[in-house]
Amino acid sequence: MGFESFTDFLAMGGHGLYVWLSYAIALVVVALNLMAPLRTKNRFIKSRHDVCAGSKAKYDP
Repeated sequence: MGFESFTDFLAMGGHGLYVWLSYAIALVVVALNLMAPLRTKNRFIKSRHDVCAGSKAKYDP
């Protein structure tokens, strides 16, 4: 499908809003799927660090 101008490309024959909104939603979902495990991992590491730091403080003479 060829477009005569960039504006026609963005308009997508009158369906541009739905097309670009779909791309935006998909991009957000992919970004969340990438960030969620990293956030969970960082929380886990922080909680393990806090537990280990707390246990060392209890047993230091």
